[in-house]
Amino acid sequence: MDGDRTTAGVRAGAVARAAEFRASGAGLDRVPEAIGDLPDLRRIDLAWNRITDVPPSIGRLRRLAVLLLDGNRLTGLPQEIGRLGALRELHLDGNALEASPGPCWS
Repeated sequence: MDGDRTTAGVRAGAVARAAEFRASGAGLDRVPEAIGDLPDLRRIDLAWNRITDVPPSIGRLRRLAVLLLDGNRLTGLPQEIGRLGALRELHLDGNALEASPGPCWS
């Protein structure tokens, strides 16, 4: 039983240090708030799902360079996206965005 807990701990630690998260076309309808607890993420691919919003916690991902959200059901983005200083690519084609999140794009 201790081996199971140790293995689970190693797996959880590996996830926490992951640099990339891919769930393109996985049928997701939301992004968990806990995404912000993965500080080493550099690339997130959540394209072609049914996601309607992105949690504000995404703003804690200071190393995130690529965020792929094409083909979802987004109508807006949280202002916290503006905290992503390392962000170089933001893909949003195929969404129903009504407006940019304001000051973060200045």
